[in-house]
Amino acid sequence: MKRIIVLASTILATFLIPMGAACQESNTAVPERVLSISLSISLALNNRKEALLADKEIKIAVERINEAESFNYPKIDMTFNYSRVDTDHWMMLPPTFGSLLIPKTTPGDYCLTRLSLWQHVYSGGVYKSNSKLAQSNLERADSQKKVVQNDITFEVKKEFYSLLATEKKLETYKTVISSIEQKMESVPAPASWTSVEKLQVQDGLQGLRNEYTLLKNEYEKQKLEFLQTIGLELNTSFEINETFEPIMEIYDLNKLLAWAFQYRPEPKQVQVQEEMDALSVKLSMAARSPTVSLGAHYEFPGETFNFDKKAWNATVNLSLPIYDGFASIYRTRQKNLQKDQNKLKRKDMEDSIQFEVRKSYMDYNFWMNEMSERKNQLNNSEQLLPAGIIGNSPTMVAVYNSYVKYKLSYIEATKEHLISRVTVEHAIGKTLAKE
Repeated sequence: MKRIIVLASTILATFLIPMGAACQESNTAVPERVLSISLSISLALNNRKEALLADKEIKIAVERINEAESFNYPKIDMTFNYSRVDTDHWMMLPPTFGSLLIPKTTPGDYCLTRLSLWQHVYSGGVYKSNSKLAQSNLERADSQKKVVQNDITFEVKKEFYSLLATEKKLETYKTVISSIEQKMESVPAPASWTSVEKLQVQDGLQGLRNEYTLLKNEYEKQKLEFLQTIGLELNTSFEINETFEPIMEIYDLNKLLAWAFQYRPEPKQVQVQEEMDALSVKLSMAARSPTVSLGAHYEFPGETFNFDKKAWNATVNLSLPIYDGFASIYRTRQKNLQKDQNKLKRKDMEDSIQFEVRKSYMDYNFWMNEMSERKNQLNNSEQLLPAGIIGNSPTMVAVYNSYVKYKLSYIEATKEHLISRVTVEHAIGKTLAKE
């Protein structure tokens, strides 16, 4: 009976262990995610710290608007005060305790319940300007969010195409190395070969293997950098799925410049900053304006906690600033200087946008023309493959090396062409994809 159990266990283990190993190998081979360029951008915008901080900044700006608008409503306070008094004359409590006057000349208790309502009627435009300033701050935060999104999108696309180009290069190396090895196996080296010829073949093949190994290591590091860019865990396994073809489209420079000033958020951001500076000047000038407030108070004072005695008052308060050491004048001058300073920054920003658009446009046209030239070089190299590869010889390795060089050059040109197009999109603040 024991022999039967042992035999059954052995048979079961024989079948289950390979199946488990196969399942484990299958699980490791299947990537956790398949990333397209649009999905990668979406992940980065949802996960990157800069994008999350920009969202929080907008929420903070909304709360500042609510805070600024709250000053349009009256303020209501309710105070309860209990004091133990030991004095022979009236006394006044400090402002911390409500500036309460206790009209007692004998020791004892004193209680006060007070309900107050007050409203600012006129403040020289302070509260209205504060509300407009909060609105402008929200527009500034929204523009800043668009700047962050534009930068993140550019970074993701740039790294995505670099990673895709490295994949294509690795595929080229694998295909060529496999072809050379197959030809060397099918056609053995002739006995008449010299040691120099044998060394040329071995060195050529080994050189391709070394280049492949170095590029594969670089590819793994690029994958880590890409995961960090889109905000995923660094141990996430993934593969990218996107076409790697040049987009041969011609654009007009003047139209790109017009798009840049229409869609880039920076001009709007500077314009909003100028509005905020103007409001800051107005607020500093409002500090010299009189303020008018209305207030009403209802009190229940007494030596016991009851509502037998009561008192009320309504007050109109006018506050007129006369002299503050000229501080308000200096503040106004300071804000005016800051306003002029931001006007100069706006001009510099416009020049910077034009420079970015023109530079990216030049790169795009260069790589579009370079693409055609390198494509012709690759086609010429491919035509030599059937004629130049005869059996196992140094000529075979030389032809394959030439093909690899031109193939990698074409892949690199395609990558630079796509990245230059992405750079144009970043410079104008919008996608060039046809809708």
